[in-house]
Amino acid sequence: MKDRADTLKRCGETFYGYFVEVRLAGAISYKSAHGIMNVYRLMVRPDHFRKGIARCLLGHVERGL
Repeated sequence: MKDRADTLKRCGETFYGYFVEVRLAGAISYKSAHGIMNVYRLMVRPDHFRKGIARCLLGHVERGL
């Protein structure tokens, strides 16, 4: 990602992280308005691929609608 901390703070997206022990293993960002959710970023560390992390993150934000 080419974003910096200050641009991420101003982007208006909501971020959630998925942690394994104390390390960030995945993250999602989205915006929601009028019952419609747009996912802007969905990332999983390569050493955690195929463990259901992306599915878990998507499910978490979908339940929040």
